[in-house]
Amino acid sequence: MHWGDERKRERSLRTAGRNDEARSEQEGGGPPFGVEIRRASAGDREAILEVVETCFAGGQSSGRIEERFWHVYAPDRFDPASWQVAEAGGRIVAAAGFPTIDLNVGSFSFRCAGVTGVCTLPEWRGRGLMSALLKAGMDDIDRRGLPLSLLKGMRHRYRRFGFEDGGCRLGLVLHRKRFPDPGWNDEQVVHVAGIGASTQFPPGFCEGLLAVQKRYLGRALRSPSDQRAMISRRGVHTLWVERDGHAAYALVGGATGPHLDDGFPPAEEGGGTWSKLYEVAGDSRLALELLGFLMRKGSGSLQVLVSPRLNALERRLWERAERQFLSPAGMIRIHDLAALLGAYTPWWKERPPSGADSLAMVMEDPEGGAQAVEIAWDQRGVRIRRLEAPPAGAEGKVVRGDRWNWAQALFGPLDVEAALGPSPHARRLRELFPLPFWPPRLEQV
Repeated sequence: MHWGDERKRERSLRTAGRNDEARSEQEGGGPPFGVEIRRASAGDREAILEVVETCFAGGQSSGRIEERFWHVYAPDRFDPASWQVAEAGGRIVAAAGFPTIDLNVGSFSFRCAGVTGVCTLPEWRGRGLMSALLKAGMDDIDRRGLPLSLLKGMRHRYRRFGFEDGGCRLGLVLHRKRFPDPGWNDEQVVHVAGIGASTQFPPGFCEGLLAVQKRYLGRALRSPSDQRAMISRRGVHTLWVERDGHAAYALVGGATGPHLDDGFPPAEEGGGTWSKLYEVAGDSRLALELLGFLMRKGSGSLQVLVSPRLNALERRLWERAERQFLSPAGMIRIHDLAALLGAYTPWWKERPPSGADSLAMVMEDPEGGAQAVEIAWDQRGVRIRRLEAPPAGAEGKVVRGDRWNWAQALFGPLDVEAALGPSPHARRLRELFPLPFWPPRLEQV
């Protein structure tokens, strides 16, 4: 099969999967009689994979979904406690996953939930299963105490479950004319191609990547098992180079890489092997040379999404970028406003406010109930306190909004006053918000 034909098939399968989701979105009410919504067990992994494969890959390529999302479905990665399933007659007919992931923001990270594998077998669609699974999943995330859930892509039909736009990310387009080829041969660069369970690693390879992260980024981005799972995903290529006591690595993919809806703009038809740069770290000079080597071997250009606060290497990339672009960060659901704001305390420590004030913030739920938080700030930092009940009335220093208002105020792209309404109280928050929202490039689900 020609590469162009393969890409058309990829698009067809992707469209089919989205149409499957769209049809299931029309489901209403609770599940029908005889269908049980329950948390998955360890023995459900193969049945869940079968349902996901049928819905998103047309059942045409056994193991394809598992290998592309190895960090979720690998036997040692699959967490049944984070999945909800619909069972009828002893058979799983629908599933949805809500795994815990680390959201890396600059020099700190916090835990949140992803949403993945939401699917219903064709003959069971239109019966309310997806709605029931998502409701059960949202309730379970609340019980797990996670402040935020992340949905990759812009699936606006999920708004009725509390998901809102999560702002934008900065992307860079890099071209080989600004990254000279170092003239290396293939033997000078270690190349690991992710193919799922059969991925072969040189001894100590994953540990070496983590050592580079610690040395040049100040901390490891993920655990050894997480790192191994990420680079084992089909379509992910990891390239490593070490010279004169320094090291650098890059993770790249192409049009058929693991993220078909990952925030990158569409690559041009007929491009080379690699067009997406998922992660790069290491000595800046060596990393730039590695990118020059990659672009000689690949498409001649790379797209990369950079972090909210550019590190030294990302600043070098920004300076050499052919152009910049903005990419939607995905959709988010705020579960716990106080916990979410508390997770950003390290961010505020790096950026202490110049003024001093305090406000009560209320997030109202259209289905009933509200969350209230007191936020106080001065030059020493920002302090968050959960309030047992929202302040009575509309008087005083109180700012109110629903999930949409607060998602826009916290993460943009709207100005705080545009998101919360013009008021002197909202205006006082302008120095603190919007906060950076950075779905990890590899961990996205």
